[in-house]
Amino acid sequence: MIVLAGTDLDGTFFNNQSRISDYNRQAVRDWVQSGRDFAICSGRSLPTVSQLFSHDLRVPGYKVCLNGGIVYDKDDQPIMRRPLDNAVVLAAFHVAKHYLARIVFFAEHHAVSYTPGIMGRVRGNWHNGETIKITREDDLVRMLTVDHVQFYKFTFNGIFGNGFSFALAMKKIAALPIHLSRSNRFFYEANAPHTTKASALHTIATTTGRSMANFMCFGDYENDLEMIRDVGYGVAMANAIPKIKAVARLQTVDHDDDGVGKMLHAVLAGKIQ
Repeated sequence: MIVLAGTDLDGTFFNNQSRISDYNRQAVRDWVQSGRDFAICSGRSLPTVSQLFSHDLRVPGYKVCLNGGIVYDKDDQPIMRRPLDNAVVLAAFHVAKHYLARIVFFAEHHAVSYTPGIMGRVRGNWHNGETIKITREDDLVRMLTVDHVQFYKFTFNGIFGNGFSFALAMKKIAALPIHLSRSNRFFYEANAPHTTKASALHTIATTTGRSMANFMCFGDYENDLEMIRDVGYGVAMANAIPKIKAVARLQTVDHDDDGVGKMLHAVLAGKIQ
């Protein structure tokens, strides 16, 4: 029996308007009403994911945030954290500055960004969800060593007109001790080594005494690959990239055609065992 369904958001659970459709919303409610668990597995942080559960879906569920960097239970309590090493954070910042790339570091409740040519200053509250802009290494060092901020993910992308420089930068980034993936063609995401949506689901399986063989997960892009590959029922969206379709056990229709909800209803109807 499939006991848990987990889904990515963009290109998967969200439609083209970046919203949860009425059909998908009702399908998740039917799923949870049947006694099964539901998880959102996203690169986003807790405030966004938790609000989707409480204000939109209105069901309890597990939250795999920051691509597996932090996993929360149904009560928003963390059950696993995998922060990036401070030395990796500083090394990635050096690469961004040298090659004029944009980098954003994600802590639990806020983000810190560096964009070439954009002046910034450290300000505000660590817990109000804002993005803090920095330009100097000293600011980042102070966050890590004085404020003891832990970062769980960073994103890395080029700016217009620096394609060659960005390619050189990516070689440096890829050499760091990180897990590197993409959420679209020109947008890279990095986590601590061996930290993926799949590792997060393994934590949920261990915590609940269940097997990932009885999990069904949905995805469309590279940062979903391990999750789709490692669960018993990996489902690729019709709009998924070939890499995802290659490792998926099943395929559903497009994200803008309620692909997640239709597959959940197929399971509930006994069409998929």
